[in-house]
Amino acid sequence: MNKKFLSAILFGALMVSSTGTFVSCKDYDDDIDNINKELSTLKGDLSALQAKVNEGKWITSLAPTTGGFTVTFSDNTSYTITNGKDGAAGADAVKWEIGTDGFWYKNDVKTEYQAVGQAGEAGVAGVSPYIGENGNWFAYNTETKEVEDTGISAAGTSTYVVKNGDNYELHVYNQTTGEYESIVLPATAAAAALNVVFMPTYSDMQTKVVAINISVGDDLNDKNHLWDNNVSLTNDIVFNYRVSPASIDLAKANIGFLVNEVQSRAAGSILDVADKSFADGVLTVKAKAGEAFSLKNKKYAVALQVQNDAQSAISTYHLLTSQTIDRRNLTVFEARKDDNGDESYMNWSTTIPMDLLYTGELNVADTLSVGDYTSYNSYKDLRKYGFAPYYEVAKKAGEDKGNYFTVENGVIKTNGQISSVGHECTFIVSVYDKKDGYKLAEKELTVSSVEKIATTKTYTKSETHELTLESKDYRFKFDMNDVYNTLGMSSQTFWSAGYTREYYIWDAERSEYVQTSSSNGVISAGTAYENNESFLYVNVKNILTKDQLGKYKVVFKIGNTGAEVVYEVKVVYPEVTLVKDNDYWKDGYMINAGKLVGSNYIMSGDLRRGYKNKDLDLVFETVAGETRTDFDLTNNILTYTGSCNDKEGNRINISKIDPVDVMVFVLINGQKIDNGTKIQVKFADPLKNITLKKDAKFETTDKKNPADKLQLNSAINLVSIAGEKVIENGTMDATIAGYYNAQAAKFEVSEEDAAKGASVNATTGEFTWQNDGVALTANKTINVKVTVTYTWGVAVGTIPVTVKSNL
Repeated sequence: MNKKFLSAILFGALMVSSTGTFVSCKDYDDDIDNINKELSTLKGDLSALQAKVNEGKWITSLAPTTGGFTVTFSDNTSYTITNGKDGAAGADAVKWEIGTDGFWYKNDVKTEYQAVGQAGEAGVAGVSPYIGENGNWFAYNTETKEVEDTGISAAGTSTYVVKNGDNYELHVYNQTTGEYESIVLPATAAAAALNVVFMPTYSDMQTKVVAINISVGDDLNDKNHLWDNNVSLTNDIVFNYRVSPASIDLAKANIGFLVNEVQSRAAGSILDVADKSFADGVLTVKAKAGEAFSLKNKKYAVALQVQNDAQSAISTYHLLTSQTIDRRNLTVFEARKDDNGDESYMNWSTTIPMDLLYTGELNVADTLSVGDYTSYNSYKDLRKYGFAPYYEVAKKAGEDKGNYFTVENGVIKTNGQISSVGHECTFIVSVYDKKDGYKLAEKELTVSSVEKIATTKTYTKSETHELTLESKDYRFKFDMNDVYNTLGMSSQTFWSAGYTREYYIWDAERSEYVQTSSSNGVISAGTAYENNESFLYVNVKNILTKDQLGKYKVVFKIGNTGAEVVYEVKVVYPEVTLVKDNDYWKDGYMINAGKLVGSNYIMSGDLRRGYKNKDLDLVFETVAGETRTDFDLTNNILTYTGSCNDKEGNRINISKIDPVDVMVFVLINGQKIDNGTKIQVKFADPLKNITLKKDAKFETTDKKNPADKLQLNSAINLVSIAGEKVIENGTMDATIAGYYNAQAAKFEVSEEDAAKGASVNATTGEFTWQNDGVALTANKTINVKVTVTYTWGVAVGTIPVTVKSNL
């Protein structure tokens, strides 16, 4: 996520906007205090929502408000969650939900992103719309089986909600952490009810969890390995439970086991909670044996009870068995899965052979396990049941004279060179009990370095390519070392095998790639040689029509090896953001200012000047179905063609003409790449020059230390051509001035007059005269210049001031 981007947005949303200047530390501190208060309020509101979830309440209404949402629970309590209580609202809150047609809807508007498959299957679990690092919304599309950039900007979004199934996912941006505060709120009574379900760890143990007791044998006299009662529980037992609602707070919940012995009733505690953690709806409980736990073969029915202040729930019972194994009968073996995915194949050989890709590595602890070979049908892999041995691996004496292999911390590697292929090394694997270092078993492992593991592999590269504004093709160059390593081939083997190419185009109606005889003129693929290296490449043409946009795939089939190199590309037009030139915008309208042609003002202007994107090819068109006849739009020039005079022949107020609706499109190679953006253009008159009110007269007397001061500001007037009074007798009309973005009047005298004793306050217009010590021999006129700057120019005026001589 682009945290700087979002943080800046939220800061703007929380601050109270002001056109003044910060003049003291107190003002700054007050703003910081306001932000802290608002963040505290946010935390408090989210805590209140969490409390409702803990109480088993559910959402009956979730209504968008400016900058947030109002949440109403089943007990009729309501909370409003916003991005800032007293600041500017920023962007409106956003709501995502799955419609009855299976597509994602954003603020009740259907998107192209399908959330539910054709047969009703859900998309990828847990993938809801979210904001990506580029500031756009991302959504999972079951049609393409991908999480995709929707191209929909999330700029300014600091609060959003996703309705997914029976839950709302509420996300509120936290300026302090730079992350979203998220909470899952149940939408139905069923979803709000506390529910606990046991999650089996292994598919072949659907209802059982096994705690193994490793016995040293009753007749063992080795006191170093003699435990209490000759047996001891090897590890804590870990249980996983799915808890809903997923956002419930279990930090203070009472959690314990209900245990019934299947064979007989036990006295005292059998199973206790040693530790617990809760994340993403999964409660993980680490259990330890209680005083009544039998270390001999027993079976227990176990359920978990979870209780908070408002609710309690009990999981279904599952089977816990306690069985004893003599650790003197353990051995090392290799467990592999068969074609059905079951670990039914077990290699108990004295020496276990294994292939190692010459560029890969082999972690013995992940590959080998221990089991009781006298009853291996019952115990395929003791690691499943909590038994955690550790391994020591060393080269067998006299092995690997060419130093092709290394081993460190139980991880075996080759030297990474193709020269190691065909060589092998035997290692001695020793397995120990973590509790006391007792050596359980030892086995020889012979590792062979191979160029390619005997399975078909595919190297795939997928990307989205944005066309450029220039007519420049794009080339993707494969990283061949990455290709060789992935496929397990040397470069010589790869290129000697040769290749063929297949082209595919994505068929949206069939939701699959369809092979074609050509690439539709969009992509081409082949081989090139640069910098002493051969490589595969794919070229993407830049000059495309809308019909050619879409997804493409090239498959390089590498000889008869079964290996493939695949390149997938989604070709899209670039995402373009139009940047407004604020000199030509006011209150959301583009301003089309008049211009002087001869002695007449013509209401006409080029609309392209409203944007700063000078490198873009923009075209403006009238909205379809427009029936107005008082304007003309040709070659991006908008002209008002209606009469500028009323029935009496007087000039009308141009600014009161209804705005014109216009569509702006971005072109690439003369083709529109978007659906256009609707804007409104408003006509405006320029302002006349500044004049003085009738009979305005300013005089003062030549004095060295004058007592009288002249207030020049009260005399000025400023109107538009249409007669709008921007300034009247020195008073500015804020509304009209705001329309023209007219600034306060500025006053100044010439350097020559200033040297002789004239001065004027630039902002208040207060004029004083203080001669330079030489008395005036005649009356003198000082011309004070006054200016008002506005959006389309500067209005200028002159105020004459007479200084009378005393001689």
